[in-house]
Amino acid sequence: MADVSDDFVEWADAFTGQASLRTDVAIANLLEREKLDYSVESLRAVDSYLQRLHLADESQFTDDEYGNAVLMTAAYFGEVIRRNSKSQYRWLTYDGLGALLPEVSQRVPAKETTKWVLCEPKGSVF
Repeated sequence: MADVSDDFVEWADAFTGQASLRTDVAIANLLEREKLDYSVESLRAVDSYLQRLHLADESQFTDDEYGNAVLMTAAYFGEVIRRNSKSQYRWLTYDGLGALLPEVSQRVPAKETTKWVLCEPKGSVF
């Protein structure tokens, strides 16, 4: 089974500034990292960052920085769900989901963008 939870924790921690990757997010100074504490309320800071990034001139960031913004924002959002849920969610590759819960993978069709899922033991997925 392809559990990739550690990778998502690292990406989410990099989004908060608690860890670092080779490349940061696009226009990192727009992100109020001091507000990112994995609470549901902290998603307001994420929303604000994404709105400001959407309005920014694309010449202000590289493709890698933009890609990191997408990936790290998704990881942070999922980690907020995982850490605030009573269920034991974990990150799986889509193929890992199919091996563990084939009936769920039938409900969640594979798409070009479906690479990972946040899954709990009963089969709920994000």
